[in-house]
Amino acid sequence: MLSNRLTFAVGVVLVCVTSSCQPSRVVSVEALLQHPERFNHLRVTVAGCYVKGFERTVLGPCARQTSPANSVWVDSTEYALAEASVTSDAGSKPTLAIPVLSRQERARYLRLLKQPSGTITSVLVQGEFQTATSGGYGPGYKNRLILHRVLQIKANQ
Repeated sequence: MLSNRLTFAVGVVLVCVTSSCQPSRVVSVEALLQHPERFNHLRVTVAGCYVKGFERTVLGPCARQTSPANSVWVDSTEYALAEASVTSDAGSKPTLAIPVLSRQERARYLRLLKQPSGTITSVLVQGEFQTATSGGYGPGYKNRLILHRVLQIKANQ
């Protein structure tokens, strides 16, 4: 009986580690950009179109062409972590959390990141949203999403 309870308790912890433990409502790219300060440094679930081009990975609205004004720069967790370790003050450690992904989640994540240049894909993703107070991300983007999970990949546009 005790071993069954222990197995159940371990199972609950693993589910919490491998999936999103915080319920998160889906927001649009437009909603993020209308009020970026509301979402700054929060984990968000976003519906939009992932656009990969030459030296450009952004999340924008699916209804129109993306530009720095209407889209969000996308960085992988690995890139953001490497960037934080290089740019952090001496002796300080980056606070970026690395999500634990299941094999299936990792496959979706890599499938999205490895798409060829020129690809536009409708997605549902989760990550940490950041808005810059000065400077920015990529070539002229004021906001970025550090990609944690790819929840859904729909047909290419």
